[in-house]
Amino acid sequence: MQTTQKIFETMYINDTSAKGIKRLALEGKMTRYNLRTIAWKIWLGVLPLPVNSVWTSKVNNERKRYHELVKKYNNEAYVIDPLLSGSSDNERDELKKKIKKDIDRLYNSIEFYCDTEIRTKISNVLYIFAREHNDLGYQQGFHEIVGIFIRELVSDCELIQSNTIERGILHTVICLNEIEADAFILFEKLMTILGVFYEQKRIKDSSTTSLIHFKCEKLFQLIAKYDPKYFATLIRHNIVPAVFGLRWIRMLYAREFHIDDVVILWDAIFAFGHQLKLVDSLFIVMMLYVRNDIVERDDESYSLRRLMKYPPVEDIKLLIELAVALAEHRVSINGTSICMRVDQNSLLVDQPIDWLSKKKCSRDSDKIEESLLQKLGTIQRKLVLVDREEKINTQELLNIASDLSKIIDTIK
Repeated sequence: MQTTQKIFETMYINDTSAKGIKRLALEGKMTRYNLRTIAWKIWLGVLPLPVNSVWTSKVNNERKRYHELVKKYNNEAYVIDPLLSGSSDNERDELKKKIKKDIDRLYNSIEFYCDTEIRTKISNVLYIFAREHNDLGYQQGFHEIVGIFIRELVSDCELIQSNTIERGILHTVICLNEIEADAFILFEKLMTILGVFYEQKRIKDSSTTSLIHFKCEKLFQLIAKYDPKYFATLIRHNIVPAVFGLRWIRMLYAREFHIDDVVILWDAIFAFGHQLKLVDSLFIVMMLYVRNDIVERDDESYSLRRLMKYPPVEDIKLLIELAVALAEHRVSINGTSICMRVDQNSLLVDQPIDWLSKKKCSRDSDKIEESLLQKLGTIQRKLVLVDREEKINTQELLNIASDLSKIIDTIK
């Protein structure tokens, strides 16, 4: 295995445009060994390419600014005249309580987030951001985004510490003592793009809210071009895209997938760039992901639940692959190729059972076996519903058992 220093030199220094690391990100193949927070800083505009001595001064200046903001807003408590600070004690206390309430519920099943020091760092970043950017303040969901930044920054620091590395640019860019400042820098940069989709205090009308609703509706309407039948079903079921779309877009899908998949998804989103354009493509692909589930059920309440509580994904790389293809216009917008590829890649069901998936289907001589595989795919779809604790009646279970029995008899 390459050392961390060697990876840094290969992926960031020698590759002056960082095309290699970008390619890995767009294929969903980045790992913690690729030092992803350095890539994130590049793609979000914190660090310029190519790697040079400017990185050191750039990072140090950004961190210095954060520490000055901390000093500024922490000293507010000693300002006697609230008009000078722009915020009353009550407002500041309410802000801190609001942040604490959300952080107390942040990824409680993950040990990393139960650490008091980690929670404090997340809280500090959110408080300083809210005070410095009063137009956005603090809004629900910010804590999860910052929490993920903190987690990945810590991961990179641990990687550096576990390797003997000569001091230099790498040690400056990834620094354990500056995790809080770096998380603030990343979050602030991200919000220069994403912030427009959150409510802004200084805007009295509903233009900001309308913007996110308009975006959801515009993306939703594109489904009609991919699959008219599916779109008609969604309309008939009174699906309002903003109900789930606001969370999808504002959170960069952080609540829809396991956190390990979320960072891989973010790799691709940040790497693709163009003002987070891949977020739009992912919206469409994710809608198509649950297409068969919704159309086959044809139940209004189920359709909304399916979109509000997104199903587990077998391999996040498949979603990324399709989203990138769509964003790069490599998939026809008026065809059904995406739907076909979703089906072919088994996105809607688990991969076929091992003992059967190893068999090869010949177009000429293995028609029976091919038919069996198709039947098994249908059975698996139903079994997935059981696994997700969805309602399934007794007759459906009996049908599943009967079909499995026929397949076993045929193989014997």
